[in-house]
Amino acid sequence: MVENVRLVVWDLDETFWRGTLTEGGINYCDEHHNIVIELAHRGVMSAICSKNDLGPVRKILQEKRLWDYFIFPSINWEPKGPRIAALIEAVQLRAGTVMFIDDNPLNRSEAQHYVPDLQVADETIVAGLLDHPLFKGKDDSSLSRLKQYKVLEEKQEAKVSASDVTAFLRDSGIEVTIEHDVKPHLDRVIELINRTNQLNFTKKRLPEDLAQAKAELLPRLNDIFHHVGLVHVKDRYGDYGFVGFYMTYKYGHVRYMEHFCFSCRTLGMGIENWVYDKLGRPAMSIVGEVLSDLNFSQKIDWINQKKEEDIAKEKVFDKAVIRGGCAIMSLGHYLELYSEDMISEHNYARKVGGIRVDHSSLLHMAMFGASEEDRRTAQLLGYTDEDINSSLADIADDVDFCVLNFVDGLYSTYSRNGSSLRLPIPECRPWMTMNFTDEIHKDDNPALQSVFDALHSGEFQHHDPDAEHFQQILRDILNEIPDRVIIFFLLGPEFYKSREGDVKAVNNHVAFNDVMRSVAAARHRTFLLSATDFVVEPGEQLDNNHFGRMVFYRMAQQIISTVSGLNQLSVQEAV
Repeated sequence: MVENVRLVVWDLDETFWRGTLTEGGINYCDEHHNIVIELAHRGVMSAICSKNDLGPVRKILQEKRLWDYFIFPSINWEPKGPRIAALIEAVQLRAGTVMFIDDNPLNRSEAQHYVPDLQVADETIVAGLLDHPLFKGKDDSSLSRLKQYKVLEEKQEAKVSASDVTAFLRDSGIEVTIEHDVKPHLDRVIELINRTNQLNFTKKRLPEDLAQAKAELLPRLNDIFHHVGLVHVKDRYGDYGFVGFYMTYKYGHVRYMEHFCFSCRTLGMGIENWVYDKLGRPAMSIVGEVLSDLNFSQKIDWINQKKEEDIAKEKVFDKAVIRGGCAIMSLGHYLELYSEDMISEHNYARKVGGIRVDHSSLLHMAMFGASEEDRRTAQLLGYTDEDINSSLADIADDVDFCVLNFVDGLYSTYSRNGSSLRLPIPECRPWMTMNFTDEIHKDDNPALQSVFDALHSGEFQHHDPDAEHFQQILRDILNEIPDRVIIFFLLGPEFYKSREGDVKAVNNHVAFNDVMRSVAAARHRTFLLSATDFVVEPGEQLDNNHFGRMVFYRMAQQIISTVSGLNQLSVQEAV
């Protein structure tokens, strides 16, 4: 299948103009002049490959004010085949999207010998070029594509004159930023997913219909387990805009790459390698051929180069410990951008079910230790020693802050033989406040069935969610955390506002939120965060207890702002 043309490579003598420049002069063709300009407004570029002297050609085209409409002009007396091959490599296009127009059949054959997929035509095609379907392009009245190629052209010239490629890249001042709020730029996201190929590593396409594509993409953007980013690049040669997009999905402790795609306009800058490293190199199945090796061994030290004092200013915290449920998983994705050392402890699954890291009893047991009898109780309820563990048990001197997310109001607990230890069972289903000591409960999961059997043995006592017990547990925990450590409590949502605007009360959390408010008021450097305060758009609260990822992006920004402000205040006080 013949591809649409994205670049026309023009011969000059007897093709772009009539006559031969070195043999008595030429007749300039205004019709061809106008074709080049119209092609540029369609986003179709024009280049030159001519056997001529550069100076006279440039003088003519500059006088006609057309010189700047051509990219990568190749004007000399060398054979055209190798030059066209080099030109196509420089513009970073597939050969099948390039057409070489030349009146000389020998030149056309030579070019196709060096570039087999190249489209070629003689000068007779020019008259009908603008009506030909291969040259329809798409509206680019701002000439943005031409401007981008002019930037690339300038970079290529600087690259040739540089001592080596790495030195050139270091001198380019490449800056990469990640935009996490991608909804205002959905059209660009869809374009990157569907139109990129040579640097599209996953090649998972969306429907061609824009409305259908948005309908398929938006649920993932709202999902708490998906994290996305648009990659913006600029350097001292120009601003390339959004050139890349990624979407990761985190399941448990493993992050997977769903989309990873980049425009070729930044090919050779190492952008995709740098982003992949920054994301922790998520698991990814690479589909088809790509032009970049993500296992590139050289250290990429030419992106976002900063002086040491600038890095110190941007590094908001040395170390943090965050612990809880789904909210913590999303917060962690954004908070880790501000430090090299952030410990995230969040819910995870084992054969028995979901391990409730977001219940205060497990943290209390980890921090204060447990007797053999308590360990036996935990074992009967489906826990292992690895589940009763936390970095907060021996908090390091360099920890700046903690984020604690407790949902004790949603779960019953069980004690054994009158012990003060109360633990939830390791599951996460709607019936978690049921009493399983009254009658035997059946489950297809053998590990969970063993827990139900133990609960019905007569040794266990059931406890409804208890705010007073939670208060004592919480006070014990905070007494073990040094006063200098900043603490953030994530309050449970007390209402649910649906997409339709209906507001429903969520009563489970109220008493437990009041406990956290009371405890926070009595402790220095302790703050409360409620996800509902960070909801901006309808539908960002997904249900009674879950929120879209942008809610946690905004919450992370609030945490960073608070920590940064307190750290600056501490420095001033020390001075």
